Amino acid sequence: MKEIDFIPEWYRNKRYKQRVYFRRYVVLGGLFAVMMTWNFVTAFSISRAKAGIAKAEKQYEQIGSHANQFAVIKNQISSSRKKAAILDMVSPGIDVASILAELSYLIKDEILVSNIDLTAERFTIDQINPRAKGLNLRVANSQMLNSSILAVGDIRFKFVLKGLAADATDVAELIVDMEQSPYFSQVIPAYSRNRKIKAKGKFRRWLLTINNDAAQSDNGYGVSEFELNCYIANY
Repeated sequence: MKEIDFIPEWYRNKRYKQRVYFRRYVVLGGLFAVMMTWNFVTAFSISRAKAGIAKAEKQYEQIGSHANQFAVIKNQISSSRKKAAILDMVSPGIDVASILAELSYLIKDEILVSNIDLTAERFTIDQINPRAKGLNLRVANSQMLNSSILAVGDIRFKFVLKGLAADATDVAELIVDMEQSPYFSQVIPAYSRNRKIKAKGKFRRWLLTINNDAAQSDNGYGVSEFELNCYIANY
């Protein structure tokens, strides 16, 4: 006797989409927790280094008459200042959690992200505008431009986004949305080309959210593969 399934297909698809959304929220929540932990640890390390400097300077004033102890304390102060300078340079100058939240808001269901890359690039002298409004980062020392160390004030962050889109127009809409966002600037497509994918694995789950008929087909589904380059708008 043939079994009859009374659960409609649209209800199954709706439940599946809810699970997909839930997993997205969990991943974004995890990324936010990691970045908040990193910010807390960095701030705590800087506070400890500054407290060490203050303590060493106080000891220096109290025992300045003793030559040997004076030399030891002086070395400790110098070492602590170097550590504090390093911690200041590696302290994040951007709110990555907010950037990821903005990106998740801009990316619609028709877009599947395959890779996100965030890299630091050194400024040149003519790229730095000291009169720029809304500057979130500072140039601590212009001489650092010729150094091998990248200070936060001397760099900008390049953002590379790769993925698939249901249609080329979806890529164009994403570019427009990112250009209008206060978090991104100079959004430039590296490439956008047609590609056919099979409804298998992660592609099947994605196709279910945009085209249920394509997800059931074995002939392949035409999508647009793209890569976008831009900069974080914090300089």
